[in-house]
Amino acid sequence: MELKSAVLIFLFGVLFLSTPNTINFTLGGSSSSVNIICNERERQALLTFKQHLKDPFNELSSSWNGTDCCRWNGVVCSNKTDDPQSSVVVHELHLGDLRLSGEINPSLLELKHLNYLDLSWNDFYISIPPFLGSLHKLRYLNLANGAFVGMIPPQLGNLTSLRHLHLFGNELLNPGDDLEWLSHLFSLQYLDMSYVNLSKASSNLFHSINRLPSLLELRLDECDLQSIPSDLSYVNSTSLKILDLSNNNFNTYLPEWLYTLTSLVELDLSGCHFQRTISEAIGNNLTSLTGLFLHNNELEGEIPGTLGNLCNLQMLNLNRNKLQGEIFGFLGNSSGCITSSLKLLDLGMNNLSGPLPDQLGRLKNLEELCLTKNSFSGSIPSSLGRLSPLKDIDLSHNELIGSLPKSFGHLSNLEDLKISLKGVVTETHFANLTSLKSLEMHSMVLQLSPNWVPPFQLDDVELSFCHLGLRFPEWLRTQKKIRKINLSNTGISGTVPTWFWNMSSQLEYLNLSYNQLHGELPNFLQSTDAGSVRIHLSSNRFNGRLPRISSNVEELDLSNNSISGPISFLLCNPVNQMNELQDLDLSRNLLSGELPQCWFYWTSLVLIRLGWNNITGKIPSSIGSLGLLQSLQLPNNSFSGELPSSLRNCTMLVKIDLGENGLTGRIPTWMGESLPGLMVLRLRYNKFNDGIPRELCHLTSLQVLDLAYNNLSGSIPRCFSNFSAMALALALKRNLGFVNDFYSLNTSKYEAETGLVNKGREFGYGYTLLIQFTIMDLSKNNLSGEIPEELTRLLGLRSLNLSWNSFTGKIPHKIGRMSLLESLDFSKNRLSGLIPQSMVNLTFLGYLNLSYNNLSGKIPSSTQLQRFTELSYMGNQGLCGPPLESCKPQPPGDGESEAEEDEDEDEDWVEMKWFYVSLPLGIVVGFWGFWGVLVVKKSWRFAYFGFLGGIGDKFCNYCNRCRQH
Repeated sequence: MELKSAVLIFLFGVLFLSTPNTINFTLGGSSSSVNIICNERERQALLTFKQHLKDPFNELSSSWNGTDCCRWNGVVCSNKTDDPQSSVVVHELHLGDLRLSGEINPSLLELKHLNYLDLSWNDFYISIPPFLGSLHKLRYLNLANGAFVGMIPPQLGNLTSLRHLHLFGNELLNPGDDLEWLSHLFSLQYLDMSYVNLSKASSNLFHSINRLPSLLELRLDECDLQSIPSDLSYVNSTSLKILDLSNNNFNTYLPEWLYTLTSLVELDLSGCHFQRTISEAIGNNLTSLTGLFLHNNELEGEIPGTLGNLCNLQMLNLNRNKLQGEIFGFLGNSSGCITSSLKLLDLGMNNLSGPLPDQLGRLKNLEELCLTKNSFSGSIPSSLGRLSPLKDIDLSHNELIGSLPKSFGHLSNLEDLKISLKGVVTETHFANLTSLKSLEMHSMVLQLSPNWVPPFQLDDVELSFCHLGLRFPEWLRTQKKIRKINLSNTGISGTVPTWFWNMSSQLEYLNLSYNQLHGELPNFLQSTDAGSVRIHLSSNRFNGRLPRISSNVEELDLSNNSISGPISFLLCNPVNQMNELQDLDLSRNLLSGELPQCWFYWTSLVLIRLGWNNITGKIPSSIGSLGLLQSLQLPNNSFSGELPSSLRNCTMLVKIDLGENGLTGRIPTWMGESLPGLMVLRLRYNKFNDGIPRELCHLTSLQVLDLAYNNLSGSIPRCFSNFSAMALALALKRNLGFVNDFYSLNTSKYEAETGLVNKGREFGYGYTLLIQFTIMDLSKNNLSGEIPEELTRLLGLRSLNLSWNSFTGKIPHKIGRMSLLESLDFSKNRLSGLIPQSMVNLTFLGYLNLSYNNLSGKIPSSTQLQRFTELSYMGNQGLCGPPLESCKPQPPGDGESEAEEDEDEDEDWVEMKWFYVSLPLGIVVGFWGFWGVLVVKKSWRFAYFGFLGGIGDKFCNYCNRCRQH
């Protein structure tokens, strides 16, 4: 044995000494060797390459020195070349994630044997150099997230040896529809062009890719592709294993050629607007699939039963479609082999119905199950409790009844439980849930002992709309890792225990809204251990003074309580100079005193809601320091004086509600000049005087204008016809595409309530309703002159109230083209003449008041106008016809001819066409001139969209308030 070992050592030594130049040792992407010195020509080429780069972290400068470049960071050498006489050469450059910038010098062409080049995750902000197409030995090219811009050079098509090409995450674009160069990469196995703008590429993109016989993986996620060929004459890419076309806008049905890619292991077509049904062929042909992702589409019909044939399928995601029917089909498939492989099943947010089948319990390897937001009914099958691998289960927002099966107590691996069930939960159901981290229950009754100690430690708990009893849940005291708590609408009452306020220092989210809690808040609401914090304590009976808050509180909602005293204690005593507060809601309390000049501490504020308090004095000028402010709501207080001119600095304002105060002076002209994105302007019940400034006509995004109950005089500016957004409702009815984009952008939670008068009554409208309402209310002022005919161009207006003024002249005879009007009030003016015949076109009209004017003649006959009572027409001495008294016969020639109502019919049509042409331009110029800033300026965009979440918690809570005016 010893002799044999000695012989082996001897032979190894001979081998080592005889071949010193063939042994390399590689560590961390760079090579070291024994007695190996790199090629001098290539060393100089690398130094030239480095000289043209900016290396902020000195990753290259600290290493790229000395004579042996094979020892430099990121450089890999080898002497394995086609020429046996050649010296050691550079084969690979690993320069990813170094934050390099500058120029990529052509000296790289001296690296004749380079086959691997990684420049990913850098900051070049230059075009891809076309000379890279001359590195003919390249097999691997990674430019992903390298901040490359501009066009993709077609010279890359010369890299016929290339196997891996990574271009994803760059701001690249294709100049036309010619991607034919891709078809030359016949050795390519991996292609990732995700996030590259290929919107101008036609179907030849897929035809070019289809000519790559060796392709194994193709990723074109979010490439702005608009079309996909419905048919290919032949499919050459039969070796394809991974296909990702997600987040494009194909807006068609699933093409049949997809089902011929029989080698596919993973197929991701999510977020592509695919329509129609899922073909049975998907389960018959693509039997190698392990991952199928069709979520976020518009697929209809039933889930094909052939999916049960996919014996290798581990992940199936059909979330957010329009699928219908029961799910027994593919789960009860005769082969049943899917039950042995499936690990993830997500069918949430569809229209699926029927009972949950017992076959769910056969998915013995299932780890994640999501069936949320469907119409499943009946009870939860106890067989689910046999799925011991389950980690995540979501059965929330269905129509399930009965108690939670006791078998759930055996799911010892369960980490996330979401469920809505009209039943009872006891300690037994939680007995063995030792791994549980997230618990979300709705509409359930929790019968838990006051001394219960859970077997788990939660990260977050949401029990909204559950019945917890009157006592504050003591078991929360045992949870040491908890970060989020939502106990809203749970019926708890009494005071909040001290131990819970102490626990709040570790919370990121706290919601105790809509309960019967009372007592004083702690002097300091803090969260020293967490990041950004959201605190919602609204609609309780908390009293006492406002607390101070820590600088990391992002949302503070104490609305609808009985908190009293000044607001200065909170605003003027910040813990730090820099604060994260974005959403401040103190409305509907008993706050008093004046607003202090301390707003400069809170420059992150996006929403201020202080309505329905007893605050007095002037609006402080320091509010003008809030450059990110989007919504300022101070209604129903006792503010006085003029508006501070500093508010013009809040150029991102979308909503201003200062109604029901005592503000004076003129409506400032800067509102129209400095607030291009304003959608809601509500100044009713104040003391504003003088005329309506024409500068308001610049507010093309304005959707709600309420200046009622002031001392305004003069006439209505004719340029009010510039309010382009007041026609959006009509545009929506006509299915103009740009409106959907407009609405989707403006679903921020900053719109909780706006008091608007419609159909003669005042309501509180949440933002979801606001996008459907376009309202103009100028009632109860001293306005005079004629009602401008130009107002009738606001074809989408839903409510128009000009009552209690001194308007003269006739009702605009084109008013009938405002066909979406639901509420019209011209009462108590001095209008004369006939009621226009065109008013019979106002078929949506639910409220009409023309009383107490000087109108005359016959009320036009229509089902709509005759259904109103005489109260709508009373006080007009010359008016007759149902529902008033019958009209007396008139001599021929007397009165006004109704024919004049239609004399401008051709002009109407010309104006209608003009309107449809100009409306999109008005939206783009007026609205996107403001919102476009969010697209261009990243910091503003993050501040805005980071604030969007949680609209559902608020928008439906304020629909009760109404009053006669």
